Amino acid sequence: IGISASIPAPVLGQAPTFTCSPAAEATRYEFRSKIGTGAYATLAPSTANSNVSSPLTVNASGVYTIQCRPCNANGCASWENL
Repeated sequence: IGISASIPAPVLGQAPTFTCSPAAEATRYEFRSKIGTGAYATLAPSTANSNVSSPLTVNASGVYTIQCRPCNANGCASWENL
């Protein structure tokens, strides 16, 4: 499992999407993001059950942490960091 960004080093105002590597048994994917040491916020998939996130607008300076994980009826895998 891995995660990649549509814009490798986004700057303020840009809105990258993130892709979670496809997992054979996955039926859905979860994404989340945070800035610095803040709390994680859910980042929705672009469409239901997609392995691509909806765009995340970079609207503050700081270090962004983006995570994804594949899920199925039995639960979810561990979070993967970008």
